[in-house]
Amino acid sequence: MTANTSYDVYVVTNCAVQDPNPDATFTYTFTTASGTTPTQCNAPANITFANISQTGAVANWTAGGDETQWNVQYMSVGDNWSSSILVNAPTYTFTGLSSNTIYLVRIQAVCTAGVSDWSMTASFTTLAEGQETCYAPTALTATNITDGSVTLDWSQQGTPDSWTINYKKTSASTWSNMNATSHPYTLNNLEAGAEYEVYVVANCGAQHSGESNHVTFTAVGIEDYLFSSTALFPNPTTGEFRIQNSKFSIQSVEVFDVFGKLMSSVEVNDNTVTIDATSYASGVYFVRILTEKGMVTKRIVKK
Repeated sequence: MTANTSYDVYVVTNCAVQDPNPDATFTYTFTTASGTTPTQCNAPANITFANISQTGAVANWTAGGDETQWNVQYMSVGDNWSSSILVNAPTYTFTGLSSNTIYLVRIQAVCTAGVSDWSMTASFTTLAEGQETCYAPTALTATNITDGSVTLDWSQQGTPDSWTINYKKTSASTWSNMNATSHPYTLNNLEAGAEYEVYVVANCGAQHSGESNHVTFTAVGIEDYLFSSTALFPNPTTGEFRIQNSKFSIQSVEVFDVFGKLMSSVEVNDNTVTIDATSYASGVYFVRILTEKGMVTKRIVKK
């Protein structure tokens, strides 16, 4: 049937004896409900656990569709499933558990069409008495961003053995990871101009924490990085001025006035160059610096 459509239904009465009015019928009219046919309700997937302690844990999962409610059930091995716990977000915090115990968890989506099948069963083991909880790192930051690297730092409760740094371009679907035994940590070999997303997980023996906060940053484009790493001083100048690049070797320097006249040209192979502008008239000049990584143009004022 079609939604929001009226239909007539009639019934003919059949009797074992002669009906005085055999042509009589009973007609009933009804209208279907408006709206669309409910979509299939798929089971959630990818159940993971974080912040596992002696008495609790946090479960997270991926929705099977566009549902906004879920039933959660759990039990210790050898026990019976708990009653369903209705939640309004794809996460649930377990409390009051027994230490050093294996727990099974399953999730069911609650949809407009009804409920899904139960998800695949996932499990976690609470920590033993005296065993340290593996806490998730917090306050992750990304600083000292260059065209190919970034410095990552975070706060940590407890004493993990190491951390796993997970990162990817925001446009990518798969994550790369690095292992760090201390922090701050410098992540290298990034692509200039690309935007990245990163988070950190603590490793405590066989236990792993949940994810830290996620941070996004853009590896500085090489042009921007050349500009920021190249300094001219003093500026303004009354005579000589120096050009310095803290990262790359300078190969040549050319100085032009505002009309494009070449005032000076120097071939070098160093991080620092000195230009004598004593004979220059007062005004603005443009300094074109060629480095091993590309060219940058900056402005200097002669008094």
